[in-house]
Amino acid sequence: MNILAIADGIASIVYFTEGKVKYAIQEERLAYEKNYMGHPRRSIDWLLNRISPGEIDLIAYAGKQTFNDYENRDTYVARYKQGFERHPIQMLRGTLKDVSVINNLRDQIRSKKRPARLNPPLQGKRTVSLDHHLCHAASAYYSWGVLNEPVLVFTCDGEGDRLSGSVCVGEAGKLRRVSEIRHNASLGAFFADITFLMGMIPHEHEYKVMGLAPYCKDEKRINALKEKFAKWFTMDPDGMSWRYTGPQRSVHTARAELGEMIKLQRFDIIGAAAQEFLEEWLLRWVKNAIAKTGIRKVCAAGGTFMNVKANQKIAELPEVDACFIMPSSGDETLAFGAAYLAAAENGNPLDIQPLGSLYLGDDIADYDVEHAVGNYRFQNEVEVKRCEHINREVAAILARGGICGRVNGRMEFGARALGNRSILACPNSYQVVRVINDMVKNRDFWMPFAPSVMAENVEVYFENPKKLHVPYMTFTLNSRPEKRSKMEAAIHPQDATGRVQAVYKDWNPGYYEVLSCYKELTGESLILNTSYNLHGLPIVHTPKYAMDVFDQSGLPNLALGDFLISKKNIRVEGI
Repeated sequence: MNILAIADGIASIVYFTEGKVKYAIQEERLAYEKNYMGHPRRSIDWLLNRISPGEIDLIAYAGKQTFNDYENRDTYVARYKQGFERHPIQMLRGTLKDVSVINNLRDQIRSKKRPARLNPPLQGKRTVSLDHHLCHAASAYYSWGVLNEPVLVFTCDGEGDRLSGSVCVGEAGKLRRVSEIRHNASLGAFFADITFLMGMIPHEHEYKVMGLAPYCKDEKRINALKEKFAKWFTMDPDGMSWRYTGPQRSVHTARAELGEMIKLQRFDIIGAAAQEFLEEWLLRWVKNAIAKTGIRKVCAAGGTFMNVKANQKIAELPEVDACFIMPSSGDETLAFGAAYLAAAENGNPLDIQPLGSLYLGDDIADYDVEHAVGNYRFQNEVEVKRCEHINREVAAILARGGICGRVNGRMEFGARALGNRSILACPNSYQVVRVINDMVKNRDFWMPFAPSVMAENVEVYFENPKKLHVPYMTFTLNSRPEKRSKMEAAIHPQDATGRVQAVYKDWNPGYYEVLSCYKELTGESLILNTSYNLHGLPIVHTPKYAMDVFDQSGLPNLALGDFLISKKNIRVEGI
């Protein structure tokens, strides 16, 4: 069965055929709007340029409680702010979330709009709508591919279909839910509110709170604030679910109280307390579920598991034998879960293949690059040359202490750049973090970049006693002290962890060649990798956007397809 799966919250699509995901793209790349919310019309058109509408047998929607109305970041943040100001409409919405009759009626009305919003060639196709948290669970379970033995599957996020979390048992290719957490007890919403109160964008900048946490060492004040947070949540007797026991009816309607709780607290104490509280609560939850079920292999999905530090702590638990986190596990990967669930319901679930690489988007075609480069009007004076061995050229720039954008091969799906839409640098000096931020990224000063390393050399640089599979940047690992001087710009400056990407030759031969050549030149097989985008915008999609970022920023070099474009007036090497 050929399945088009659609997520119309954080918009994305997946095309599933012959037992695996063949294409996947997030609408933000095509709309050039970070975390685009709504119907992924452009993404579906993109797919229909690659397959014929007649090839699609079924359309699977992720989630029954639909959010398919477009909303930009400004209106979303303004609406979010109302919840902190006791806005009557927002308070009413929070109350109505507990009224099942009203919610069911609203879902029925909204669901009827879905087929009408489909791109015209697909109207009339058979559609199904699948539970939000089952889609999250399926995305992790089937992507991991451990189908012939019991697996515990955790989901945790802000909210979806009026749940904020669940525990499932996966066995023999099927999922069985054994526990669920209601929307009003949402850890994801709690962490999002902390993010907002710290002056950042909720459901987008939580990683900044996580990155800030290791800087604070004031354990007395951290623990005092954690104790206040803990009074809002109570673990149920079964240990696999919890209830909200704070003020108001829900986390979602107690934002003003949360603001009062952290008022006049220092920002690093707030970040550290929120992060540690989240980690400790998730660890307690996972340990309880393992004790209850006896199942020691775990996987997880949902936006809360974008927290790579918490994921590391879960994987390190003595009770956990093996661990997998769905890459880019927020709502953008709900479409993966919807595709898997639909395939499992309409065929043999044991035929579903594990995820493999995330290079599921556009390739960089020679013609498109030639056309874009030939017609682009650069504001800067540049040198353009076509290279027979472009990956060797990139490695040589990095080996000289330089910085280079790389836009080549199929585009990776999701929030993490995995080498094909990346800015790369020599990681030997922490100074390069400041240079990249000043040039293009404008990231918060405390935020680290990430390391890419040849897969066979991961343990040369990082401790990985459980042999975690780390090609997706879903875990942090502790760095080895003797190697920190060779990668100090690619690890966290306070706790020396790295959000590791293991690069496999068979998954990405071009990017692997960059690392291999870099090793020949320097003796090291690890480089700094960060996403190729301007701050607040999505990772670039087309050659035109790649050159826009290059031309509008201080980036000195861009490897675009087989072309190396360099600014004549900027040389950044020997950092």
